[in-house]
Amino acid sequence: MNDLTSRLRDADPVRLEPGLAPEARDAMRRAIVAAAAGAARIPRWRQPLALAAMTVLAVGGAALAHRFADDRERTRPVAPRVAPAASTQLQFKTPGGTRIIWTIDPAFQLGGNLP
Repeated sequence: MNDLTSRLRDADPVRLEPGLAPEARDAMRRAIVAAAAGAARIPRWRQPLALAAMTVLAVGGAALAHRFADDRERTRPVAPRVAPAASTQLQFKTPGGTRIIWTIDPAFQLGGNLP
């Protein structure tokens, strides 16, 4: 019984064809390497120019965002603060199952003289 790999190898038409001549293979390799070397050359001035442009854009964007954020802070209405009338509870549960409950009383004052 044949498995898939052996069936594919038996039906492959390329395995019956002769390979390239060594001269043709070497010529093809030289052409590919020359094309890749020519495409990879980047002028040395482009990288610092791109870095400087990105820096200017980032600083300018941050300055604009800061300016508009300041404008929004000045025009936003401020809601009056209202103290809670009753105590507030804050509850936590740890991964081990321990529950922590804090009761916050806004009218709490420490008694006695503190140093």
